[in-house]
Amino acid sequence: DWRKHLTVLYPEPVIKKGPLGKRGCAGKGLALSPNCRLAVSSSYDNTLHVWDLQTGSLKLTLQPGILSEGVLAVSPDSCQVATATVAGVIQLWDLASGSCTKTLTGHTWGVVGLHYVLGGKHLLSASMDKQLRLWDLESGDCTCVLGEHGRGIHKVAVSTDGLVAASAAFDEAVAVWSLVDQAKRCSLYGHSNVVSALELSADGRLAAVASNDSSLRVWDTVLEQCLHVLSPNWSSGLHMHALAFSHDMRHLYSAGSKSSVHIWSLESGARMAVLAGHRDNAHIWSMALLPGGQYLLSSADNAALRAWDLRNPTISAVLSSTVQPGSPPRYIFAGKHAPRVEGGACSSGDELQAAAGFMACSRVLCKKLQERPVLAMSQGGRYVLCTIAGGSFCVVDVPLCL
Repeated sequence: DWRKHLTVLYPEPVIKKGPLGKRGCAGKGLALSPNCRLAVSSSYDNTLHVWDLQTGSLKLTLQPGILSEGVLAVSPDSCQVATATVAGVIQLWDLASGSCTKTLTGHTWGVVGLHYVLGGKHLLSASMDKQLRLWDLESGDCTCVLGEHGRGIHKVAVSTDGLVAASAAFDEAVAVWSLVDQAKRCSLYGHSNVVSALELSADGRLAAVASNDSSLRVWDTVLEQCLHVLSPNWSSGLHMHALAFSHDMRHLYSAGSKSSVHIWSLESGARMAVLAGHRDNAHIWSMALLPGGQYLLSSADNAALRAWDLRNPTISAVLSSTVQPGSPPRYIFAGKHAPRVEGGACSSGDELQAAAGFMACSRVLCKKLQERPVLAMSQGGRYVLCTIAGGSFCVVDVPLCL
């Protein structure tokens, strides 16, 4: 039972009415410290809560101002959290004392992304003022302004090693930056609508860019070449919100408005399978791969947090050899049931059995998530945080659940 391995943390039950209706105070942003001892949640009442994960107790309550939604970052040494306001002011908070140690000013509009980069000695910020800024954390100075987009930035991604960043603006363009050289590596064009999701591979070489034009492009940022244009034309009106690369760089996972996760081959561009299990018409807003790449987590609005078993990846050769780019998926894996065959496409019982071994049924780790749930995972994959209905969030002990 998932409830046995779930801790629910309740901030003060503040409900704020606005254009989007009632909002619980724990749903604005979540972050985990790398040492897995602390969780940080930002609220719709614009307070910041710091939690002790060992005891479940509230450790600190901070008042940073009017926070940008979902913009939180904890330093690699777990001693500091960075926050940003809608006015573009960045604050650095000491997690031991709760004091604001530095205030970084320079942006003139709301900050949409914060990332500790270059070994944790610098902070990267992206803003609606069209700028990316690189900050020296020791001095608090802005060491570099990484050019300007034609319109405001609304998406930013950083490679796992913290050396490469990508930014997307409302002009449909994506820029890739070398943080070491403090220069633009390349610009990526091709979408005809606003970028809805952006992801970089661990080394920053590959970029996945999804757009509201219902297509997904995979780029080699070193060669400045589009490797694949992935278009799920079998399901019109698809909007993608979340992307993830597999650890072995063989697969790309995408999810969005059709309550399912798509699996693509990075070698051929073929769609290998669709994971279906979230309730109909639910939007999947976030995904995360657990360390080792065996499980993929997906969270959908007003629904559940599910864990998909991705074991036995050798079967991918069977799937990719029988599914052509642009064709309907051969298998749909649904909830706790065996995979069903679409249109009689499965040619043999052995192939169906192989597919069942490749994608096992999903596990429900948590129920009753809030609308547009926020998902955060510790570096080691031990804990996952997810906002749930009622103005609170849950802490899932993943190894015990799986």
